[in-house]
Amino acid sequence: MKLYRIGDFAKSLGISPKYLKYYEQKGLVQPFLREDNGYRYYVSPQAVHLAEYGKLQRIGFSLEQSKFMLQDADLSQYLISLEEQQNALEAQIAQLQAARDELEQLREHLTAIQSGDPWLLCEIAPFFFLPGEDGNAGSWDTPDGSGTPFWRLPKLPQFWQRACLTSSGAIAGRKWGCVLQPETDTIPDYALPVIGGTFFVYAHSIPALFDESGTYLQNKVWDFQQPLQLLREHHLVPRGDLYQQRLCLTHEKDGSLVHVLTLVPLRTDQPLFPESDYLE
Repeated sequence: MKLYRIGDFAKSLGISPKYLKYYEQKGLVQPFLREDNGYRYYVSPQAVHLAEYGKLQRIGFSLEQSKFMLQDADLSQYLISLEEQQNALEAQIAQLQAARDELEQLREHLTAIQSGDPWLLCEIAPFFFLPGEDGNAGSWDTPDGSGTPFWRLPKLPQFWQRACLTSSGAIAGRKWGCVLQPETDTIPDYALPVIGGTFFVYAHSIPALFDESGTYLQNKVWDFQQPLQLLREHHLVPRGDLYQQRLCLTHEKDGSLVHVLTLVPLRTDQPLFPESDYLE
């Protein structure tokens, strides 16, 4: 049987001699022959054994788990280990998919702002809303990210107390905070449940301008005139409070901008778009 020195054997496996020595320290493999001068020699059947360790590591098992599975586990234990690892991988995949979806949504909203096409209608599943005005949520930043709880800023409009006139003449309140998804986020007991359905989704940017006293210098940028005008034009009727959250803060040549997302739940007991709107 041909003997391979550690360097040649490691090279044939695509690993470094140092890593092969690490395997030896962990008790995963031992040299087939060790000479008095310390030289290590291996034989080709050991490559198959190490390949099994590599396979188990690729599918997420640790070295210790792999060692148990290859050296001690019976078939039932081996299958249990595989099932547990499959469940763990599926949970990781679900988390990654949720993160990908969140990233994609953020990109879509910011792209809509950049392209000048800031609104759409979409179906949104039930979610929770963490209101910034709640005393337990005092760590939420002001819209510009200054760190001061925004409800304590002097002369700043209290969004959750102010009301805006909807297209139907009804009054709807505004709430500023953060949207939470029950599938991925921890939901505090003071978060507000929001019924899913058809939403008017509007993304826009406002200047992040505060003076030294913390007074907001551009109160009018929070005016809902444009989104409410869109609602009226398309005969869309809100069915409850309007929810706002900050998307991000960017720093442009002309100053910093806060990018904001507004979610308006809509009544669906009437056509969303009358036929005349299509014809126009």
